[in-house]
Amino acid sequence: MVRTVELIGCLNTALALTFEFDPNITAYVERPRILALASGTKMEFAFWTREQKGRERFWLSVAASDTLHTSTPRREHRHTRDVIEAAQAAHIAVEFCFEDNLRRQSAILSTWYRLLPYVQSARILPHRESLRHQVLTMFHIVAQAMVEQIELQLQAFRAADVRAVIFDLVHSGELMMTDPTRLGRFSVIARRDGHA
Repeated sequence: MVRTVELIGCLNTALALTFEFDPNITAYVERPRILALASGTKMEFAFWTREQKGRERFWLSVAASDTLHTSTPRREHRHTRDVIEAAQAAHIAVEFCFEDNLRRQSAILSTWYRLLPYVQSARILPHRESLRHQVLTMFHIVAQAMVEQIELQLQAFRAADVRAVIFDLVHSGELMMTDPTRLGRFSVIARRDGHA
């Protein structure tokens, strides 16, 4: 988001990572509003998101302790009906994100968490644009390559800088990891359709 994001708890941190590495999400805001339910209960949304096509949604992160019917496809937040009615009255779209869904993505979330320092480092490189151009030019020629191969091809730059820019391009959605559950110098990076 190119700003300091303030998150509370592992569940919201995991959800923020899914937004950070989703090229379809153009913006998100943490704790954007509180929704008053008919029962008098107040619910604080975890996030608001805007997608490339303009769709906007408010997200409610649902901890396992607030989930009913946890072992069935019909699982729901304990106040689902009240939340939906209040959201409709407020003319906003609401999306529920359940803790168990994020737990199932733990390997990918771990990779994204480990990529964040690279992305942040890439943003302050003085030669970032030149290096981005070099990496993207390489992907005009090849459809995919290992991180190590890209670093060898661009030996004029420091390997750490090359790696930071590669992962910054993954973050922005211009490139992708073929297996985002595995991170290392043998990770395979590929062109994303419609990019490079």
